[in-house]
Amino acid sequence: MYIGPVCLLTFVLIANSLPERPDFPTDELCDLYKEKCETKLKKLNCKARALECRDYANNGLKVTWNFCMYLNNDNVTACRARAIIDYEIIKTTVMNDTFKYDFAD
Repeated sequence: MYIGPVCLLTFVLIANSLPERPDFPTDELCDLYKEKCETKLKKLNCKARALECRDYANNGLKVTWNFCMYLNNDNVTACRARAIIDYEIIKTTVMNDTFKYDFAD
């Protein structure tokens, strides 16, 4: 009878103790890209590209974080530094309009 609540409490404590990856301004980056797409690049699919940008940036950071945590035995400091580097790479790729997330096209 007490096993259920104890297991639930244990799960909640473990989930809350897991390190979270740092937040990056991916929405702002993709909004800036959309503006550049419409004004400078003059593309017709800027709204779709902005959505693709969000997927590309968020998934890239998520994969980097998870892979880094796995390789570095949950070393948060090392993975935060790696995530910052990857965000800068993603930002450059997005602003140079060289990203592609949906490979179905």
